[in-house]
Amino acid sequence: MSRAPRGSLSSRIGRTVIVMFLVLTAAFWFVVRVAATRGMERFVLDDVTARHGEAASGLVMVLDELNLLYSRMVLSDELFLLLQDGTLGPADKARLFRQMMDRVGVNHGLFGDVRLLFGDEVYSMAGDAFGDGGSVGRRLLPQILTSARLVEPGGVVFDQSGEAFVVIGKRMVNYPAAAARGAVLFFIRETALRKLAEAVSNGVGYSLVVTGDGLVVTHTRGLHVGAHLVDAGALRGAWPADRQVRTIDGERVLVIATPLGPLHQRYGLDWTIVSVIPHDTLLQDVIRLNRYNLGLGLVMALGAALLSMPLAAGITRPIHRLVRRLRRFSQTGQKEPASGRVRDELWELEATYDEMVERITDLMRKNEERMEAQRKLELEALQMQINPHFLYNTLDAIAWMAKLEKKPNIARLAIALAKFFRISLHKGDKFITVAEEIELVKHFIDIELIRFPDKFTVEYLVEPDVQQELTLKLILQPVVENAIKHGVSLLDRGGHLQIKAYGDREHVWFEVIDNGVGFDPPADLLAPSGAPGKARGYGLRNVDERIKLQYGPECGVQVFSAVGEGTRVVLKIKRSSAASWPASA
Repeated sequence: MSRAPRGSLSSRIGRTVIVMFLVLTAAFWFVVRVAATRGMERFVLDDVTARHGEAASGLVMVLDELNLLYSRMVLSDELFLLLQDGTLGPADKARLFRQMMDRVGVNHGLFGDVRLLFGDEVYSMAGDAFGDGGSVGRRLLPQILTSARLVEPGGVVFDQSGEAFVVIGKRMVNYPAAAARGAVLFFIRETALRKLAEAVSNGVGYSLVVTGDGLVVTHTRGLHVGAHLVDAGALRGAWPADRQVRTIDGERVLVIATPLGPLHQRYGLDWTIVSVIPHDTLLQDVIRLNRYNLGLGLVMALGAALLSMPLAAGITRPIHRLVRRLRRFSQTGQKEPASGRVRDELWELEATYDEMVERITDLMRKNEERMEAQRKLELEALQMQINPHFLYNTLDAIAWMAKLEKKPNIARLAIALAKFFRISLHKGDKFITVAEEIELVKHFIDIELIRFPDKFTVEYLVEPDVQQELTLKLILQPVVENAIKHGVSLLDRGGHLQIKAYGDREHVWFEVIDNGVGFDPPADLLAPSGAPGKARGYGLRNVDERIKLQYGPECGVQVFSAVGEGTRVVLKIKRSSAASWPASA
């Protein structure tokens, strides 16, 4: 029967795609507006960065003027006379220093004070205007004398009127007297540096210059000068990204930071200029346009949602009908006939469903037949369980007859074997208690002692708290068998076995220790690919694989042995509460 779709499920999906296209169009315009915002930020970044470069050039010029003033000072005859003439008194030297500064031409609009530090002597151009008695110079002199840079920043100080000055020190490296150990301090007015920063801000936001350790050198608003920024480390971590949108004092701002490269290249100063621009003020027009676009996008999204709901209902209605048919079939087992409708893709889906129901019905019938056959097999298996009881009864009969015939060893052997089989079979269970596993080993050893009388002795050390823990059945007996067969039975003297069971918080440990001949364990003794020819390796490997399959790779068997020194085998399993037992356990 032909099932070529004649309807237009694809046309319904197409209408939904058209609606989604409208939504995507609105999203596209929103992305365009966001890109415009980023573009504006980039434009501002480029403009401010260029202004930062101009400010850097201005700061270089300030330090160049400082160097020129220094050159004029050290080439002055008055300075040579001041430092070399021992007949002058302190007052004469102070007056001579001020006269020298007047002659070399100091830009008082830039420099508030110039101090000469020579040995223990301090000469100041402005006298004691700062009221520090020269303590600033004495504090900075060791730092300046050991610095390898042309100039050394000395922080920010304030005069008695509260005006801020940036202290820059310079070592006297080209003074004619070779033994001179002095420095010159230049007190640069912060207001002069502020003008350079104001040219960057241009009335929008504010700018500041900070040193490498976060000290504010100048600020266009005169704030925080001489203070260290609390989050200077975080700011410096963001500076390589050129810009950063942050919230400062509750205001969303655009932070642009530029390291002053020319200043670092020429004078080695790790200074940075930072501009903070209000984000809303800068991008006011873009933000307004974004709001209009956002409103339009929300309207378009609402319209698309209203249109898509009836379209989606038309697509999903047949699917809901098919789901109802499936539920009715699962509840009653009766197939509901399909409703006549247009042969589109959903009609083909319902036809396929009908075929599937027929197949399921057939499979259910076959499954019932298999289950009936399985019940018969289970009945036969139940009848065959009589065989282990027959074995127990036979061994008990042998033991009884041996006692009558006064053959105690045969009776003991039959009883031990019967108990061994009774525990090892254990109704087909996979797990037994540790106490039962130890009892099974005891019966096995009883049998071995009958075979090898007086060949070895046995010592059991079992902690009481592990006796009722569940363990895999028959994991200890193969290890004990190896210890007897390959260890103590080969001795000319009497052997000794020690069997331990103990536990910790998560695991139960078994140890089988013998004083037998020992051996050199090969590297592949427990490896799955090891040669199974040796009984010792095969038995241990089998136990190790069973433990790992049940308890995980961290559990298993470890073998410690040496020729002539005996063997110790350690088994590690999880406690019952920590292991993942199967449902049949």
